[in-house]
Amino acid sequence: MTMTSKVVPYKQGFGPFAPEIYRVPGPYPYRGIDSDESLAALEHLFKADVDPATVACLVLETVQGEGGFIPMPADFLSRLGSLCHEHGILYVADEVQSGVGRTGPVWAVEHSGVAPDGAAHVVDAVPPGGLGGTFGGNPLSCAAAVAVLDEVASESFRARADALGETIRVRLEAIASRVSAVGEVRGLGPMLALELVEDPVSKEPAGALARQAIEAARTRGLVLLSCGLYGNVLRVLVPILADESDIDEGLAILEESLVEAASGAA
Repeated sequence: MTMTSKVVPYKQGFGPFAPEIYRVPGPYPYRGIDSDESLAALEHLFKADVDPATVACLVLETVQGEGGFIPMPADFLSRLGSLCHEHGILYVADEVQSGVGRTGPVWAVEHSGVAPDGAAHVVDAVPPGGLGGTFGGNPLSCAAAVAVLDEVASESFRARADALGETIRVRLEAIASRVSAVGEVRGLGPMLALELVEDPVSKEPAGALARQAIEAARTRGLVLLSCGLYGNVLRVLVPILADESDIDEGLAILEESLVEAASGAA
């Protein structure tokens, strides 16, 4: 909970939290924050708040999940990796939401060609039994995990994920062309989202509209989740092996619900 920057519902009512966690704005092109600005903020942090020589690691979601399904630009990841190595900081790719085939490849960071740090000397630094959990060594769970990773790494799985991502993006772009409240369609592969705004010029987050669309979709039998700091982003995480008819029905309900919510807001 220390590391998340989303107060509600995660941090509210909890604490105290661990010290020495520092944050800088990540790239958010739709909101005007590019790679240069984000890296400049990190460099300023190293000058003003923390000696980079004392930083153990830098943790970054390749695609921000709760933050709004924001993919990190490839140039940013490359430059960030170089900066980490310059200061001897381990680069950790947080793939809790974007990994295991969610964006096509096994890990979303593969899109950029950047490799996070996972050297053997780091993994082996902990003595045997020094890091684990109650069920961490369960052989059945380990066998299942290996089977899943083998399937996700297969060419057929990647092809299905890529095709699904293209299909859904085309449909979401079509929805955006008809619903002015959709400010941006974004994501990697089949991990996609719609950012809703009150006005396409001001880009004021439309959190209330997102909540209304979610409720309208629920009454039609479709479960949607929002994300983003202001709860104004509708995330679309379709099961990669979903039936085509279910995908069509779900996207149709999504559009109907958005149109209904936008009409009510107007």
